[in-house]
Amino acid sequence: MAIEPYVAAVCQVKRLPVRVGGPSKIKENIEAGLKRYAQFIDYCCAGGMAGKGRFSITGAVRLVTFCEYAITGSYTPADPTDHRYNNQETLRYLAIRIPGSETDVLAAKAKQYGIYVAAANIEHDPAWPDIHFNTGFIINPDGKVILKYQKTLTNNPTEIACSAHDIMDKYINPITGEPDPFPVVDTEIGRLALMICADLGSPELPRIYSMKGAEVVIHLTSGNAHSMGGPRSMGITEAVKRVRAYDNAIYFINSNCGPTPGAWYPEEQISGHSAIIDYKGNVLAEDNTGGEMVVRAEIDIESARRYRARYYHNSITQLRSELIAPYYMKPVYPANTFLKDGPLAAGLDERQQKYFTMALENLKKHEHYYRETDIRQT
Repeated sequence: MAIEPYVAAVCQVKRLPVRVGGPSKIKENIEAGLKRYAQFIDYCCAGGMAGKGRFSITGAVRLVTFCEYAITGSYTPADPTDHRYNNQETLRYLAIRIPGSETDVLAAKAKQYGIYVAAANIEHDPAWPDIHFNTGFIINPDGKVILKYQKTLTNNPTEIACSAHDIMDKYINPITGEPDPFPVVDTEIGRLALMICADLGSPELPRIYSMKGAEVVIHLTSGNAHSMGGPRSMGITEAVKRVRAYDNAIYFINSNCGPTPGAWYPEEQISGHSAIIDYKGNVLAEDNTGGEMVVRAEIDIESARRYRARYYHNSITQLRSELIAPYYMKPVYPANTFLKDGPLAAGLDERQQKYFTMALENLKKHEHYYRETDIRQT
């Protein structure tokens, strides 16, 4: 059955500093943040956006997205004199169950308006009681969590969450029950997949999703600058988002936070710049202010499907996977690190530094080139 065009709404909302006031205030601050998100959903589906706005959008809002760390915030302290949470403190104060009481607030709104809701947060998965994940999730109009993606590019200097790669030999996706770290779900609004923040720096993820049939990839982030080399490279980041969409013939929805206290780079503007990009790499809607707002645009799945059914100007059909695959067979960043050594204690601890060093050494093993003096004349 054909899917009618619909509106996707990116809620670029300021994340409340949930740690302000100490641990005793965290629950109260989380509830205030969720109330704010519920108000944004009301605005998208029944308020100022209904039947109005740029681009003469007339379709119904069917998809609403929020940012990374949407519910409980991140490791970054609201108080600069405070320390960054370690793994156990993160599990105690910031990690939630998905689904759980917090996501139930979003689920109620999904049911109320018949929409899909996507967000990401630090998760405490009962299957792994001693570690935490940075988990993206999608809730359907029945209020059910239908997809969970646990961020791939973790263990960077600002994050200590577990990746599926860190427990690869035992990893099972909690929704599908399969050893699949890159889930794609087929829904009433198309086939959906998720990426999180620094995953933007991996061209492999959207390529895998596209090959699995994804039509809309939702990139949930909390400060785009971190994804591509620091706060002064925002222009590069904006270009990369368009390339990810074009190379893989997917709608690419970039969902960032609004201005948020306690950022990694407080002197820079890292929030905002949320965008919706079509399957040809065209920017349909974007934010250039960094403030709180809703970015929205029409998603036409049937148009994307017609485009993907063509051979010419379709990068996926040009993929020579047999030539490429051998270059990915040698490891770079080591797998199963959490199975071997347990979770990381804190950002940039000695064990993390050890694996960074190993990754750099492994990368050198990939180098294979010849000297110009070795060229044989024919």
